[in-house]
Amino acid sequence: MQAKLILTFIVLLCLIVPAVAQDMEKDTILLKETIIHNKNKKPKRLSYKFRHGSCRSYEYLDGSSTTELASFANDMPKGKIVKLRFDFNNRFDDNSKVNFTDTPLEINFYEVAEDGFPGEKIASKTITVPGSHTGNMDIDVSELGVYNVDGIYIALNRLTNDKEIGVNEFEVNCSCAGNKKYTMMARRGKTWILKSGLYEPTAFHLVVTLEA
Repeated sequence: MQAKLILTFIVLLCLIVPAVAQDMEKDTILLKETIIHNKNKKPKRLSYKFRHGSCRSYEYLDGSSTTELASFANDMPKGKIVKLRFDFNNRFDDNSKVNFTDTPLEINFYEVAEDGFPGEKIASKTITVPGSHTGNMDIDVSELGVYNVDGIYIALNRLTNDKEIGVNEFEVNCSCAGNKKYTMMARRGKTWILKSGLYEPTAFHLVVTLEA
């Protein structure tokens, strides 16, 4: 009797083990296919535009009152920031009155502190806006690996020495009389100040491309 039970157990084991092994093989193939599919999946690109208010402001970052400007939008989608599009040296009045020169800028990304002001600097990139350039400029920042998760400030800091700066040598296009979704901060020395006057800038005229 005991011999029959042992024989029956061996037969059942021979039937079960191949079936289990076959199921495991199917699961492994499915897992590999899932990994390959996810690896080949391209991230979705999103475009977020800081929209103009009822007026426009042209900021010089000339060092007399402001050395750096930072924009924040409370409805910017989450994702990796890969490209920025600023509008430089693009006045709507007579450009013959200005003398734009090559201008080095530092693009800075800041966390949003608990008080709503720019907090810790996340990353930065230095660029030069040629004096011959007018209008939109696309800037690739994908190599910085900056992600918007819980909000982020995007800032411009003019690197030219204050003594060398002329008011009509550089301009960045901004919105004013603006939008409650946006916050603009100005840095004077080490202090950030909220820009909230009627004709003060409320945001850069800026388009942000993200990958989600």
